Amino acid sequence: MPEVPEDQIFRFVIASFPSVWALETMLLLKGIIPSARTMDEIVSMLRSSKPAVAQALRRLENAGLISSAEEIYRYSPASPVLASLADEVEHLYASKPLSLITAIVRANSENLNIFAESFRITE
Repeated sequence: MPEVPEDQIFRFVIASFPSVWALETMLLLKGIIPSARTMDEIVSMLRSSKPAVAQALRRLENAGLISSAEEIYRYSPASPVLASLADEVEHLYASKPLSLITAIVRANSENLNIFAESFRITE
């Protein structure tokens, strides 16, 4: 498959990873193929919290990047295109981690600002 343009990788990251924890969770599971892990193992390995990992796992499963069975999670892209995008994300994160982290944080900040603005009282 041809290399994916960097701007498309960033759009995929912003759409698929609600947090840096979600990105780290996918990369962790991707790196331990074919093994699978429980949520408690993932929490321990990432030194994270259960709520953060639970949210990340739900989002990754909805995005078609991981699968679960009986509370065991494994990297399992739903299509070759998703597998290719995940590979590209992994390579980009290895070379430009701060760029990906900034993109995720910026997208979350923009969404929070939009949400906050919806409650602004105008006269």
